[in-house]
Amino acid sequence: MKRLYPLAVSFGLLLPLMTPGQQAFAQSGGLTAATSTSAVPDRTLVRHVQLALSRTDGLDPTHIYVKARSGSVTLTGTAVSEHQLELAGAATRGVTGVTALSNKLTIRSPGRESD
Repeated sequence: MKRLYPLAVSFGLLLPLMTPGQQAFAQSGGLTAATSTSAVPDRTLVRHVQLALSRTDGLDPTHIYVKARSGSVTLTGTAVSEHQLELAGAATRGVTGVTALSNKLTIRSPGRESD
């Protein structure tokens, strides 16, 4: 019978128990390490891009839609400025598993509330 050991309380104490790849993933925040060459499932990639967009300071991802197919990501919808359009592209390119980006976002007119 396997003996169960309690988990260490400190995150730093868990790192020595991980493989080097797991350590790098954990230290990078898990979503933005661009060194992975393994394919990420499309659904997972969409979630990771959405999470990266939502965590990007200065970006309102409310009207940004994400599609993924074999590492190729397409952003559609609207942003309120050219700056936000660029932020969305940069955040998407930083996600592990993104191999190509088609940024089809358009700039929303200031008076438009919805698309």
